[in-house]
Amino acid sequence: AEVIGTTRFEAKKKSGGFIMLAGMMTMAVGRGASLIQQPFSYGRPIDGALFPAGTPKLGLGLAALGRPGYINLGRGEDLGEDRDVDSMKARCFKVLDAAHAGGVRYFDCARGYGLSEDFLAAWLAERQIQPDDVIVGTKWGYTYTADWRVALNEGEGPQSHEVKDHSLNNLIGHAAESEARLGRFVRLHQIHSATLESGVLSDAMVIDRLVRLRTDRGWKLGLSLSGPGQADTLAKALDVLEHPPFPPFNQPPPSLVARSAYPSKFSVNVCFCLGLPPPLFCVCVSIYSCPCASLLDQVGIFDSVQATYNPMEDSVGGLLERAHQEHGMEVIVKEAMANGRVLQCEPMVAAAKERGVGVDALAIAALRAQAKAKFDPMVLSGAVTAEQARGNLGALELEVSNSDAAALFDACRVKPNDYWAERAGLEWN
Repeated sequence: AEVIGTTRFEAKKKSGGFIMLAGMMTMAVGRGASLIQQPFSYGRPIDGALFPAGTPKLGLGLAALGRPGYINLGRGEDLGEDRDVDSMKARCFKVLDAAHAGGVRYFDCARGYGLSEDFLAAWLAERQIQPDDVIVGTKWGYTYTADWRVALNEGEGPQSHEVKDHSLNNLIGHAAESEARLGRFVRLHQIHSATLESGVLSDAMVIDRLVRLRTDRGWKLGLSLSGPGQADTLAKALDVLEHPPFPPFNQPPPSLVARSAYPSKFSVNVCFCLGLPPPLFCVCVSIYSCPCASLLDQVGIFDSVQATYNPMEDSVGGLLERAHQEHGMEVIVKEAMANGRVLQCEPMVAAAKERGVGVDALAIAALRAQAKAKFDPMVLSGAVTAEQARGNLGALELEVSNSDAAALFDACRVKPNDYWAERAGLEWN
């Protein structure tokens, strides 16, 4: 079948309300023709790849640089006792300088990573780097709450290092805070650790706001994953892309009454849809926004996915390949060192010694070799010293055959549940 045209109408009503007509008008020709769904957007399409051709596929993550405590092994030895804000900022600058000098152009931070956005913004300004010279990704959904402490005392002071909240209000607040700090540098805005339990992928109001950020700000949209359910969450996201949850015939969308961007008010939506799923035409009357239209816009919403993938835990690899190959999503790999545990994998250590290279460089090079043909990931370095950053960069010059990479993965791999259970037991240090 050939789609001749796809049209969407939107009209604003007087006296504070919206009448939104969200419709697909399609004409198909050919015997046995079927409907081909086309992505919708609120405005102009976002042009250009997230990582233009030639961008080195090693980035720098600031999860361990923007706050005094984190769960990486050996952090005490790497950082010492100087963990005040000025010391951490100076250390962050040194790592950023080393990474940038080595060719790194993607920098990944988050509202939940302490002062990571502030440090990165200050470094970009001081080094007079322009928005077109680097790629900056940030995340929303976690709020840093540790009050610049490493250890938390039960019953005294903050009781958690970070608090997760995937609500619409938190998205609005975090997006504004990120923009205030990083301005035009923001290229990628990601859901921080999306899970099925948080319900963020089925929250029409959140999806609606994300799409508006894409069209109003020009930001690419992504989701990051974590935990033993990361594969299930990605499968759900891909299912949304392949089978958008359009409301059935004459049935309103799931949330008739939902919280709006205004905490003291509600958004009331009534939609009437004609045609079997997917509907050919929907009429929605809404005070603030229309979840029905948001569901339409979920088609193709995500430009990237960030997930844990390393020689110890690669169970999400098949879904990452599907996301990249079938949906064109860029893949960002975090925790390539498994928070330092890969560096203790004896076969990896032995292979690095035999080659005369650093264990970190070999681990990253093996990861790149194992994944390049499947989803060609941007691999994040978690370096906290300039020396570590330069060591990680050595992976870009190291050649590892596919067979050697597969052997190292086989030797280091553990069961996913065991991997995540051990990670959950890592202490903040």
